[in-house]
Amino acid sequence: MVSPACTVELIGGRVGALEAGPAAATVGPYVAGTTQVAAEDGLSPRWDMTFTAASWTPESSFVLLSVVNHRRSSSLLARACVPVTALRPGFRVLPLYSPNGSMLKGSCCFVHVAFEPLLQPVQTPAAVDV
Repeated sequence: MVSPACTVELIGGRVGALEAGPAAATVGPYVAGTTQVAAEDGLSPRWDMTFTAASWTPESSFVLLSVVNHRRSSSLLARACVPVTALRPGFRVLPLYSPNGSMLKGSCCFVHVAFEPLLQPVQTPAAVDV
């Protein structure tokens, strides 16, 4: 039996986490969140997770959903990768692909997408030499 979890990543361009609100966002090339494990529910898992992030360069950012099996040391089961500019608000069905890139017929991830206007990003922290 499979115990899946889903990792949602916003990658590429200037992206940031908005956990403390838009004014406190940190900017970088990557931000991620992971759902709870749907124990013993590999056929039709439901996560009910809200993932909030910001992209100041949506033309070069992607949303990557990865479904992993936590019973087998987080082995990758399926994934979907979508350009941010291809997403539209509302409920959407994202087809899932196997780790080798072939489409998994009958497998999808049902998501709700919402967009909000952004404030100016916080400056990226400068590198610190130790």
